Amino acid sequence: MHDYPPIILANGHGELRFQHVLLMGIVNITPDSFYDGGRYDDTGAALAHMRGMAAAGADIIDIGGASSRPGYTPLDAELEIRRILPVFEAAADLEPPLSVDTDQPQVAAAALAAGAALINNCGRLSAEMAAVAAEYDAPLVLMQREGFRSGADVIAGMREFFSRTLAFAERHGLRREQLILDPGLGFNKNAEQSMALLRHMDELLDFERPLLIGASRKRFVGVYYGGDTAGQRLSGSVQAALEAARRGAAILRVHDVAETAAALAGEDG
Repeated sequence: MHDYPPIILANGHGELRFQHVLLMGIVNITPDSFYDGGRYDDTGAALAHMRGMAAAGADIIDIGGASSRPGYTPLDAELEIRRILPVFEAAADLEPPLSVDTDQPQVAAAALAAGAALINNCGRLSAEMAAVAAEYDAPLVLMQREGFRSGADVIAGMREFFSRTLAFAERHGLRREQLILDPGLGFNKNAEQSMALLRHMDELLDFERPLLIGASRKRFVGVYYGGDTAGQRLSGSVQAALEAARRGAAILRVHDVAETAAALAGEDG
């Protein structure tokens, strides 16, 4: 495990400490997400799922109200807020801190006002999103979802992206200490590029910022670890999570908290 310094969470939720790899459980309040779309549209079902994740060992629970799968249709911010706000309010007493998964500043602000502890910014960082994070002093995930041309050196490209985006964030009032880096595996990247990033992510550790890796159930997992459909990729997702942990990931964003936690415990044992 790489030695990452703690990150202070927003709204008095304490700190993220990295003595072990943290698990971020995924909860999609959407009808169209690529794996679990439609399962947790009901607030009661979402809350029950979140309680199960917490009991299984989730360190963070990431709530999203809009799909970001390939070919997704951007959602109106007000609709996204109406989807997620009841869930944030119902989950206020959960022990794991809650993250909001969005690329819309209005949505992030509404979630933080409802008690969210961090922003998982799943799009290009804008000045408006940086301003929301700065106002709440909230940790912010910086994701590379733009992709790379065929044949590009993805590690060199990722280093350039993170250097540029960290500088942009700091120019817009964010402290480097509140930023988390996500290479965006599977986002506008082919299977070979995503796997190269997974296998060489340790070359990004010298940014000295926690790395968040989200490989769970994605198409490239099926290519390299097996599983034609998202529903068949549990074993491969766990294998990808273990690979990321071995190479210095600080946070693993996963659908299957219990199975990933058990695998990580087996590694430690």
